[in-house]
Amino acid sequence: MVSDGQHNWDKLRLMMSSGGGNITAAFAAYNEIRSMPIELETLNTGATDSPALMIFMAGKKRYACARSAFQLRQSSWSFPSKDDVALSVIADTAKWLQEYQRIMAETIAEGTDGRLTSDKVVEMIQAGTTLNPQQAKDIGLIHDIIEPTIPPEARWWQV
Repeated sequence: MVSDGQHNWDKLRLMMSSGGGNITAAFAAYNEIRSMPIELETLNTGATDSPALMIFMAGKKRYACARSAFQLRQSSWSFPSKDDVALSVIADTAKWLQEYQRIMAETIAEGTDGRLTSDKVVEMIQAGTTLNPQQAKDIGLIHDIIEPTIPPEARWWQV
């Protein structure tokens, strides 16, 4: 249960739409959200793309709106364009990205209750796979297709 001193919550629904973002920040958000002492539901209200999919997978129950999509794609790394980049830095970055991809694939596969293997998720990432809600449901990324609702008595924030 989470409390702000006036209210107690034991359930949180995170409605999200994100074109991706920073993969290391997504890992941190996933781990921190999973440590929260509440039941978390996630709802894709638009597009939830790699690496935002990591955060989405933190939901114990996961949903998507009928008009939403998921994209699994390879992570990328930006180097400062004005500086020279040593080969060793490029090689290290390639190793990091491969490790990040492995962790992301394992996390996604674990959330599908055995419907996907991490190897299959890696294939989907490397192919740049886009899924509609029914496809996401069929492979276990989501539990159901629903439309967003906010009960009148609910507290909500938009960030």
